[in-house]
Amino acid sequence: MSYGCSYKEFWSCKPIEFSGNEGAIAALRWIEKTEAVLKISKCAEEDKIMFASNLFKNSALEWWNTILQSTKSDRTYNMEWTEFKNIVERKFCPPNEKDQIANKFLNLRMTGVDNKGYTTVFFEYVRIVPTLASLELVLISRYI
Repeated sequence: MSYGCSYKEFWSCKPIEFSGNEGAIAALRWIEKTEAVLKISKCAEEDKIMFASNLFKNSALEWWNTILQSTKSDRTYNMEWTEFKNIVERKFCPPNEKDQIANKFLNLRMTGVDNKGYTTVFFEYVRIVPTLASLELVLISRYI
């Protein structure tokens, strides 16, 4: 057993809560922010799922409680971080939303001079549908 941080130390790094109603982009942002907090707080591997799942609220918490009820909670809390991320993404980044974002990505054009806003949206979409921009040359051609 490795030693990491306490929940208080984890919480002092200001993780964000997740309600599950914010959409796919917000779900991915939550995962990224949570991973950063887990790293900064030096969270032990065996505490990651427990700490991260305590950030769920509302429908995300209801979903998580259903998972806990249908499995042995010890086994659920001991899953690998990658598996946890995958089940969160499967639930909160549904295929229909990914398809809508893929269509928006394919039709994305910069209008006006808002390069910063365009770049932000461009990379948000890329995170959802990385297969559409997996090669650097494709990514560059899609951006231009």
